[in-house]
Amino acid sequence: MIFKAVSISVGLIFQTALAFASGYIIVNEGDTLSELVEKHSSPPSFLYGKSGRMEQVLKMNPSIVSPESIEVNQLLEFGDLLMSTPISGNTIPFRNFMIKKDFKKCSKKNAKYFRYGYYNCKSIGNGKKSCKRKKVYLCPKLKSKSQERKVATVQNKSGESTSRIQSIFVALTTGISSISSIDSTTNQQEIATSDLGVGGRVVWSHLWSKSIDFSFIGSYKKFRFRVGKDRVLQEDFVSKYYSGVALKYKLSQKNSLQFGVGVGESLVIKNNGGANLFVVEKASTSLARISGNHSVFKSLNNFSLDLSWEYGASLPSKQVGYSTELGTFYGLGVASSYNLDDLKLNISGTYTKSEMKINTAVQTSKEIGFLIGVGRSF
Repeated sequence: MIFKAVSISVGLIFQTALAFASGYIIVNEGDTLSELVEKHSSPPSFLYGKSGRMEQVLKMNPSIVSPESIEVNQLLEFGDLLMSTPISGNTIPFRNFMIKKDFKKCSKKNAKYFRYGYYNCKSIGNGKKSCKRKKVYLCPKLKSKSQERKVATVQNKSGESTSRIQSIFVALTTGISSISSIDSTTNQQEIATSDLGVGGRVVWSHLWSKSIDFSFIGSYKKFRFRVGKDRVLQEDFVSKYYSGVALKYKLSQKNSLQFGVGVGESLVIKNNGGANLFVVEKASTSLARISGNHSVFKSLNNFSLDLSWEYGASLPSKQVGYSTELGTFYGLGVASSYNLDDLKLNISGTYTKSEMKINTAVQTSKEIGFLIGVGRSF
């Protein structure tokens, strides 16, 4: 028999007492009760077997009228059946915790989870009771005063309460870069590659609403380039900057889009007056980009894994001695982060490729970068 989890909405909020529990399971989309019992409960005992585990779970959760009626984001009590080392994904990573201590009742709109509460219970004989049930919507309690300060409730124009959060993120970056230039008239090609470069990145963000936040972004990178044999690079150390603003829109719990504009420096390689003498120069251009982020995994102990992409354009510009046409760039990335109260630790890796036409030459830049940083909300 297959028991499917179905998502329903009931807008009922009420006061009820919440008690001790040894272990709870969160129902995710597509979960079945039989699968949850099999995956997260301790191995079946010799005496009662698998069916005994199911009976115990149903007894601890009288709200389950039938196994098919479990709902997404519902908290199911597993008691002492929950394994000592639970598999991440569904389980709340605490044992012997108190629901009243770790969760608070909240509105349906703001709730992350819910469980059923009971009232007007009447005895129907044989030790059984008949009760009415309603949903109790729950939010995790803030664990520290810094977290309480972090969320300030204000009223927007529509009268709805929103959360405003300020945050600052500082990171150390490192990576390698290469620049390739092909002249379309002579078909000659020059390539400059870098040693491991270093830099930094700073992001200040302000959460306007639950779905939109605004950011100021600044970054700095410095590379040491080298060219091929029998070539001379006039200046091997080159740095580049970027500064801009971005607006991020949260599409869902797992997906977000970001739109950004700014001014940045692109590195170009060009001949510097001699047959074998070259220089890596900086071309300042205006940039526009769109990027996306997808949360692949997020655990209840605040660890997450994200994938990202970006696509953008550099606008035409005039430099000293040459001009640039419309260029394009794209990037792919993966990031892992860990949230600890109001601190966020982040490690990420990115690959970026850009292309720009400069006079008669087509310049292609590739960069592989790594970042480690820390952020703080206030």
